[in-house]
Amino acid sequence: MSQRYVDRQERAQTFFPSDFNEVEASVIVEAWKKKSPNEDLWFVFATCQTANQELRFVYPIGAPPGTAPGHVLRNAQAQHSRFGRPALTAPPEVLLVTYELVERLMLRSRGTGDRGLCDFCGAASKDRRAYPAREFRLPNGSMSVGGWAACPECAALVDAKDKDGLVARMMPSDATDETHDMKFLGELMRRIAREFFANRKGDK
Repeated sequence: MSQRYVDRQERAQTFFPSDFNEVEASVIVEAWKKKSPNEDLWFVFATCQTANQELRFVYPIGAPPGTAPGHVLRNAQAQHSRFGRPALTAPPEVLLVTYELVERLMLRSRGTGDRGLCDFCGAASKDRRAYPAREFRLPNGSMSVGGWAACPECAALVDAKDKDGLVARMMPSDATDETHDMKFLGELMRRIAREFFANRKGDK
């Protein structure tokens, strides 16, 4: 019987099967809470394949503001080599974590009415519309409790059940191909939108 991968780093928490997107989101949020206020937080995602298991290695890296993505990538590659981890099966993905991204990943565990923000795109709005919803689990592991509030633009997309349009508005405004894993972010936003529509009260 083939054995599952065992990492050489003691108590390593930087790898898991590559389909655990919600675990990745939780790792990002927790690392943000612990980071120094005087540093940027980067993540490097590295996909590997053993004989019987695909793995996703995750490297949270703190760096001074203005650090180039190439420097962050070299740091992660050095860590990967240090522990004799499997060869990469795809180019590593580099992500600069921002407050806005963390807000998106934490959508939204406190119900409507808080701070006057849209629960989808995060925009401040006085004309928000409330959408009752059942309690459900968010990708970062917390629970969405109560209804969701939507600005007029997001409300129009919710009413039209335009999931793709809603996901586009939920993406962080500072997301670029140079600093973010756009495929990863898009999948997280689609997961949030899908769970909202599945648990929205009154939908058939």
